[in-house]
Amino acid sequence: MPCGGSSAKICGGPDALTLFAIPSKVNNLSADLTAKAASLPAGWAPASTTCIAEGQNGRALNGAATASDDMTPSKCASFCASQGFRYAGVEYTSECHCGNDLSNGASLSGPSSQCNMGCAGDSNVMCGGYGALSLYTNPSIAPPVTASNTPTVSGSLPAGWSAASTQCIKEVSGRALTGASIAGDSMTVSTCLSFCQARGFQLAGLEYGCELPLSFSALSPLMSLS
Repeated sequence: MPCGGSSAKICGGPDALTLFAIPSKVNNLSADLTAKAASLPAGWAPASTTCIAEGQNGRALNGAATASDDMTPSKCASFCASQGFRYAGVEYTSECHCGNDLSNGASLSGPSSQCNMGCAGDSNVMCGGYGALSLYTNPSIAPPVTASNTPTVSGSLPAGWSAASTQCIKEVSGRALTGASIAGDSMTVSTCLSFCQARGFQLAGLEYGCELPLSFSALSPLMSLS
């Protein structure tokens, strides 16, 4: 439509704008010119779906959470990394949610167009919206081992052996099992347990795919730690 003050110029139209920009400012905006790209800590990047809908029956990210009046994606990502989470989502300008998986029906296949609220700490960066998260991820952060994601021992074991009540334990400086050790590319659970039993050891632990540290204890009954 012609401009009201100069019919030789075009001034937009119904639900449309003739757009102008200051180049030095545009350089600080994202590709769609709607918001400044977020500055993120090393290792972090926008998720493949940058804005997702909240979970249907609860939070999409149900790990740690925090909120502040100076929230930004960088602040949220740093917080989530310090808690050991690989997903960080900013929501409703000042909320930060963390997790290692998307829960309660939320997914990368559930995008949202509601990430339209500026961050409390930088209004030029989007921090989600009502029921929507601006999502960031750091794939290098491995999920912690928990009861829900620890693989369990399956199959038969040599006679006398059973899986320990805690099947995965954290290694310590100087080794948790300090008797003796062997390693090999053909290591199996049965190989490990038979080797330990032949030497009178009570505990056996497999580590890093092919390692076998042994304990000094020669008490019974026998059990295994995997």
